[in-house]
Amino acid sequence: GGDPPPPPPPHQLRLSARNYPPSDLAPSLVEGAVTLDTNNDDISDGIGFGDAIVLLLDDTDKVDASTTTDEDGVYVLYDLSVGTSSIVETSQEGYTDVLTVSPSAG
Repeated sequence: GGDPPPPPPPHQLRLSARNYPPSDLAPSLVEGAVTLDTNNDDISDGIGFGDAIVLLLDDTDKVDASTTTDEDGVYVLYDLSVGTSSIVETSQEGYTDVLTVSPSAG
């Protein structure tokens, strides 16, 4: 027999973020999701990834806030300081593609 086939690459995780500025009705917030990309084509499969740790970094890469995604992969970060620059999804064992994004305007 031949050699066994190599194991498939780990699934990627995708991160999205949308920034909502403060208003009379709500404080500033960033919401988004961590989702699976099971075929590693750089497009989310729309399957949420729960218990991923999401960090909000300021412009000096200091952690400004953190949260954990719910069972659907959704997260919300509230009461953000001015000057926040990026959102980071921390690495998950067995998965690749630790992503950093700048929130898009909501």
